Amino acid sequence: MDAYFAKRNLGFTMIELLVSMAVLALLLTLVAQMVNSTVTTTVNSGKHIDADGQARLIFDRMGADFASICRRADAPSYFHSQSGNDEAYFYSDAAGYFATADPNSATMSIPNSASLLGYRVSDRLSGGSRLELERLGRGLHWFDGGNTLPNGPATMMVFLPGSIPVAFKDAIADPYNNSSNLRSSTSDGNAPQWDVIGDQVFRMEFCFVLSDGSLSSIPVTQPTAKTNNLAATTPPGPGDDSGSGYSQDSRWYDKTAGVGYRCRSAGVGQATWAPLGMLDIKGFVVAVAIMDSKTRKICSATSLQSAVQELPDFDAAITDPNTGKPYLMANLWLKKVNAASTFATTTRLPPSAVSAIHIYQRWFSIN
Repeated sequence: MDAYFAKRNLGFTMIELLVSMAVLALLLTLVAQMVNSTVTTTVNSGKHIDADGQARLIFDRMGADFASICRRADAPSYFHSQSGNDEAYFYSDAAGYFATADPNSATMSIPNSASLLGYRVSDRLSGGSRLELERLGRGLHWFDGGNTLPNGPATMMVFLPGSIPVAFKDAIADPYNNSSNLRSSTSDGNAPQWDVIGDQVFRMEFCFVLSDGSLSSIPVTQPTAKTNNLAATTPPGPGDDSGSGYSQDSRWYDKTAGVGYRCRSAGVGQATWAPLGMLDIKGFVVAVAIMDSKTRKICSATSLQSAVQELPDFDAAITDPNTGKPYLMANLWLKKVNAASTFATTTRLPPSAVSAIHIYQRWFSIN
């Protein structure tokens, strides 16, 4: 009997083997799930860290450019608030680029310390297939070598009534720019134009902080008890006078040229209006939406463009009922993105791509 039990204890029964295999399979499944969860968390954390880093670099660059901005009343700027991604162009003391093929090289005129700077998301280029934040850093001269009125390929700072969209239309359009050709060749003499500074940014929106403390999509205040025209398509003239309801300090905004004016006197037939430049602006609020390059590979250009339009523009009329102040872009965008299933359905983005969208916003003050 003892020999039988000794021999019997040398092995396992089939039931014991099956139970052991089941327990082992369960343990392996649990370990695999833990490893997969850890990998997913690590990847998502890495993407978030990358997005944080890019947003920080972008906002630091903008802060340096805005800190050196030119606020002369006769110096034009062009802040193009539009449906979808906004564009901004202005003069600043920040450094710009000069090319060796620049027709106005140092032998022809003295380089200016000011540059033409700009920010845009490149959704107008390559059929809208490339969404990246670009920065224009155009070095300027004190004199234009051609001694003609700048009209397109300007190389010097222009003053009102000249406008940036007209004088620098080649630089702003820059149709040859792409990620592999950051120093594009255009009709203005191979002058460097745009750099990609945010390859993960697909949406940019800004609004102005005005001198009266209000937030606005246009760079002029709206004085109370005054007649103002903030949707004009031409500059004001002598006939825009007291007979039309205007008075001293009334505001006029030419949205075509992006120029604001202040009424200095409103005598009938003799009204005088002075350009404002940036004198009504005390700061900017800039918001960007970022999606990492790996996630973009599973998104079509059409769906990304839909996401751009689905993240609403700033609208001063959309206010917080508790404070009466306008909602800023980050508040509106987070509300959209947090409704992930609806956002994915509307834009046709994969749900995983919606969860990879990161939104950042920063306030900038100018002196």
